[in-house]
Parts: sequence; C-alpha cells; structure tokens
Amino acid sequence: MDLALGLAFAGYHLLKNRRRPRINIDEPYLLNIPPEIRLIIYEIVFEEPEESQLASKCLEPLLTCRQIYQEAHQRAFVRTNFYYRITSMHPPYWSPTILRLSASKLRCVRKITILWEGTQLEVVVLRRFFFALACGPLKLEHLAFVITNQYTLERFLFKYGPLYPHIQEFGQYVTEELPLMDNVDKIVFPSPAIDVKKTFQYLFAPDKPRIQFGTIPGFPNPQRVPKKMGSWKYTVVRESKDVKTWRLELTHPEPTIGELSTEDEERSQKSSIGTRPDS
Repeated sequence: MDLALGLAFAGYHLLKNRRRPRINIDEPYLLNIPPEIRLIIYEIVFEEPEESQLASKCLEPLLTCRQIYQEAHQRAFVRTNFYYRITSMHPPYWSPTILRLSASKLRCVRKITILWEGTQLEVVVLRRFFFALACGPLKLEHLAFVITNQYTLERFLFKYGPLYPHIQEFGQYVTEELPLMDNVDKIVFPSPAIDVKKTFQYLFAPDKPRIQFGTIPGFPNPQRVPKKMGSWKYTVVRESKDVKTWRLELTHPEPTIGELSTEDEERSQKSSIGTRPDS
C-alpha cells in the first residue's frame, strides 16, 4: 500500500513539473506585435482616468520599458490630471524646474488641478500666478483651482464671509478681473466649502450682485452692485441642491461674426501670398 502511494505521488510530481513546449514568440510579447496594434492597446491603457486618481498611478505603465515610454508618453501625459500643490506665495510658479518636467513634456500636459494651500487669497499673488501661467509653456484644456487651506475655507463658511476683504477681492478677481488666456481653454473654481446659497451667488454667480462697501469713511454702508463681468464666458454648474457641489466654470466665448470674418480674411491673405501666379 505504501509503495502504491509512493508511486502515485512520484507520478503526480513528474506530471506537474513536466517540461512544457516553449512558445515560439520571443519575450516581451507586447513589443513584437505590429505598432498600430500597440497604439490601440495604449488607447485602452491610458483612458480618461478618474479625477481623484493620482498622476503617478496613471503614468505607472510608462515605467515598463524605454520603448513603451517613447511610444505612449505623449498620450499618457495628455490624458492624466496632474495635481500641483501651491505652498509658497512667491514666484516662480510654472517654470520647468519647479514643475520637475522638461519643457517638451510640459507641452503634452492638458489637465492640472491646483491645490491652493496658502492662508491668503491676495489679488496681487493671484495676478502674478495667472500671469506666469499665461506666459508659460503649458497649453491646458482644463485647469481646476481648489482651495485646500482649512483656515481660508473657514472664512467662506462664516455667515458674513462675503464681507471679508480678501474673500470679496477673490470673488471679484475671479468674475471680473481674471484675463482671458489663449493657452487655457477652461478654468474651474469649485465651491470652497460654501454651504449657503446667497454666499456663493454674491461671490461667483454672474447674474447676481456682489457686496460693496460705501466710500464714506466711518460709514461702511454695504450695498449690492452688479458684477462687471470679464472676457470669459461664466457658467455656474449645479449638479445638486447642495451648494458645496456647485462650481463656476470659465470658458472661451463663442467668436462673433466679425471675428470669424476677420479670421477668414487673414487666411485668404496668407494663402494669396503663398500662391505664385502662373507665368
């Protein structure tokens, strides 16, 4: 009986560890398929990620080998949402050294979420920040500006938050002063933890007035005055009744008929200059 069990065990061991026929395709298999098939695979691997997914996780497949990196890094950088944490209120902000990417890679980035950790929202700092962005190497499709500093967020939660000078100036800068940028298609300002409808409207709603104090010293006399909207197209997106989920989106306005005709004339002039008359 013991001999039979021993033979059975030995036979099972030999069967389990038998030499299998070698695959004819050399490793690694992905790099041996046609390039057009690999591009389709990259489209699936680097699909649109969730907003909360970290960039390091999205770009992890690029670390497989150098060839995959060279073939897929542009597609991966275009679709990845990068988080940029602002801790210093002093420039530079957008240089390749600060962002730890070369200028060639920065040109591939299309989505960035700003995590603003500063304790203040001074307009002078915001002006420098967005001016540096407008003059930098980035060409963005989507830029989100998220305030993360708890001390700053508490001011928005206060009942009289719209009366704070820094809060007032921030809302006025976003809706009236922020210049239109050719290298940014959309800017999103999520609600900074605001849970009161009127507070959000005073600060960000384009069709609602803002609070302004009187100019007579000693008599604040707060008044509601219409907002003088800037050059962007301003849209308040309300996904639910909860004000904390609201956001203000800034997009480029539709070109007017005059602008379209001017562009057509410029194209025709360029084409006529490049056309040589028949001899």
